[in-house]
Amino acid sequence: MLHHAKLDKCFWAEAAMTAIYVKNRLPSPKIEHKTPFEIVYKSKPSVKHKLPISIV
Repeated sequence: MLHHAKLDKCFWAEAAMTAIYVKNRLPSPKIEHKTPFEIVYKSKPSVKHKLPISIV
């Protein structure tokens, strides 16, 4: 996706870290539909402060 979007390689690490950040805030059926974030921090996560890469 990053190559297809012609995103410069200097941004790929940030894109990967953002993907991991979001994944850790998505519910999983393996942990009773909670998020890994909820398990660790005992509160519901928010990704409202994140912007799509195309906006930056």
